[in-house]
Amino acid sequence: MDGTLRSELVAMQAEDVAAMSRFLAEADSHRSEFERTQVISSGVPWPYALLEWQPLEQAPECARRVVDMVHAHTVRLREIVAEHGWPGRSLAGEDGADAAWLVLQHTNSRVTTIRSAEGDEFCRSCVLLLRDAVACGEAHPRQLAAIADSLRLGDDEPPEFASLPGQYELDDQGRAVFRWDVDVREIDQRRAAIGLPPLAADLVRLRSGEIGPNVWEPWPPDHDHAASRQDTPKGAG
Repeated sequence: MDGTLRSELVAMQAEDVAAMSRFLAEADSHRSEFERTQVISSGVPWPYALLEWQPLEQAPECARRVVDMVHAHTVRLREIVAEHGWPGRSLAGEDGADAAWLVLQHTNSRVTTIRSAEGDEFCRSCVLLLRDAVACGEAHPRQLAAIADSLRLGDDEPPEFASLPGQYELDDQGRAVFRWDVDVREIDQRRAAIGLPPLAADLVRLRSGEIGPNVWEPWPPDHDHAASRQDTPKGAG
């Protein structure tokens, strides 16, 4: 394990959490001025629409701080991935791998001041690395599913794993209803292939609060086949 890299990633996560916490605490105090001065049509909901303030240099400091931080963290994560491949649990520990995933999630934001074509391409390259990392126990299956599905949602494409609530609505029986023509059996096959339960089981757990946006199950046990494990591929981004 690379303790220095692990510490750096965990510190990036702590900085991210602190900046986002401050942003969320202060956002409503800027709402009236935002609604008076800004014309935003991207569909990003409040309070995250505040991050789209134009011109950005005149935005509230809490919003500028988040945008600048996400950009800086994205640059650093690209460097890490180029050098090491995806920083999985063996290299960075589970907390370091989780931190890298958080940075990647924000790179993949739909906020227009954060999203870029280069960022989307980087996320797509990381999905390839995450597939290999999940296969050898180096990344959590939900990390792959969330990034892959977020990219598809941003492109208005049907989900691969249906891991994000924004990809469906629930009917009266608690079943997922998609706006695309999807085969849930195929989704469940793809979920099973990476170690996720069927979609119906996840929906039950979501309703019970067992899992959710801020409540994820622990990492699965490490695979007991270290002798056959290959290094996570390098060179994404």
